[in-house]
Amino acid sequence: STSVRNREELPSFAFLPPGTEENKTHARREDVPALESGWIPGEYARQQLPFSPGRVIHSAKSWLCHSDVDRTGAILPWQSDEIGTERRLSPVSASALYLRWLRAVWNRNMAHSPEENFDAQQVVITVPASFNEAAQELTLRAAREAGYPDNIRLIEEPQAAFYFWLGKSANLSLLQ
Repeated sequence: STSVRNREELPSFAFLPPGTEENKTHARREDVPALESGWIPGEYARQQLPFSPGRVIHSAKSWLCHSDVDRTGAILPWQSDEIGTERRLSPVSASALYLRWLRAVWNRNMAHSPEENFDAQQVVITVPASFNEAAQELTLRAAREAGYPDNIRLIEEPQAAFYFWLGKSANLSLLQ
């Protein structure tokens, strides 16, 4: 049986089940978007890593910084013997998979009117402070591939954490 839980985070993992299991693992609920080409993002994918490491993509964001590989080439899961090159994803495509999933979940669960639709939002994507210009550009490319609006912005994670902290009303009183 399939269970679905609401979570506040989406772990950056994607699992591709063997062909016979693909249809059994997809939840059939209105609030869960359809799976993209069989890849299952998130917590379930992370849980599959110890059992099927050759079928799980992880660290896609780290691969965006790795200038010694073709970051737009279908290389993930890295050195997998279980998945042929036709089903593998590039670091950019894996990042787009996660971003597309978040966009679809937003539109299914948060957008109750046109002005609440994902495309009507001001979208900010956080990236590690260690991301160089090329990795930032690849992140923007993944966002475009995921259908994000053109006005998206990138912000480094330490700065985003500070802004989040500032946004807590209890913390604002500490600054006065």
